Amino acid sequence: MSNELDELMDRDPLELTREDIDKIIAHHRKNRGLVEAGKRPSKERGPAPSLDGVLKNLTAGLPKAGIARKI
Repeated sequence: MSNELDELMDRDPLELTREDIDKIIAHHRKNRGLVEAGKRPSKERGPAPSLDGVLKNLTAGLPKAGIARKI
C-alpha cells in the first residue's frame, strides 16, 4: 500500500544511501515546482484494499451466538 517515497521515509535516516537522498530531494523539488506553477501536487497512491477483505476481517472475531432474552 505504500509507494517508494513512503518506504524511503520509513527507513532509518542513518541507513539512507546517497541515491535514496537524491530521490527524496527530487520528489520535493518536483512538488515545489508544481506549487510555484499554480498546480496542486497529487499524492501517489498504492493499490486500494478490497472492501470484501476488510469486511471479512472486521466480522471474523464476532461471536455467532443467537439473541438471548431475559424475562
